[in-house]
Amino acid sequence: MAPRRRRGPRPDPGRLRLPVTSFALPLIIREFQLTPTEAGAIGSFTNVGLLIGALIFSTLSDRYGRKTIFQWVLFTYAFEPS
Repeated sequence: MAPRRRRGPRPDPGRLRLPVTSFALPLIIREFQLTPTEAGAIGSFTNVGLLIGALIFSTLSDRYGRKTIFQWVLFTYAFEPS
């Protein structure tokens, strides 16, 4: 018997970015002694970064293929300076 295919949305690890950021924000504020304006900017910049990344990489994926872009992103993360 063939395995059943899972229907519905697949789990997406990218969905965890926002909850993790909001959970860690009080600790980040305390550690770096951030003002409320700076703390709010963290949440805003997170959303703006997700938007820009989605717009850029979706266009590149349509043009060059998801596998190629995914490999390129993994390569850049593996060799980026720490």
